Amino acid sequence: MSKLVAAWVAAVLCSSLWAAENAGGNGADAEPGEGAAEEAAEERDLDAIIAEILDVDAVEDYDTTESCIARSRISRTEILNERFVVFHLRGDEKYLVQFQHRCPGLRRNGTMRLETRSFRLCSMDTIQGFYEMGIGRGTWGPSCMIPGFEPVTREQVAIIKEELRRPR
Repeated sequence: MSKLVAAWVAAVLCSSLWAAENAGGNGADAEPGEGAAEEAAEERDLDAIIAEILDVDAVEDYDTTESCIARSRISRTEILNERFVVFHLRGDEKYLVQFQHRCPGLRRNGTMRLETRSFRLCSMDTIQGFYEMGIGRGTWGPSCMIPGFEPVTREQVAIIKEELRRPR
């Protein structure tokens, strides 16, 4: 993909996120005791924002989800939060794993392990986060099944990280 197309995609996504952020109210009118409902609504809002970031129909390179990636091509993994993990591959390729629900134990910059059945990492393989319980102690969280791998650009990863840092 050319740098011009990547810049255009990033500009469109940034302007869309800015418009979405500034279209709503400030939330000061919220009723007390709406914690679970508000959290579910915030999670749906985040899902909509992430879907918008990843929805680049004008760019053919990003309209498919991969079911497997070669483990030998993974240079590093980056846990963004309990729902999003980025796999950085050699050659500047990046894939986003987006869990439908939270994967307990995964946390930003935390430790995780992969459970695979072959030399490739595929959907249906699992990821486990590590719960630290003091120095040198901890336990592995539950296994979370990988739903698939969505190709993403460096710009998309940066926008997702920025969106996850915003207070909700």
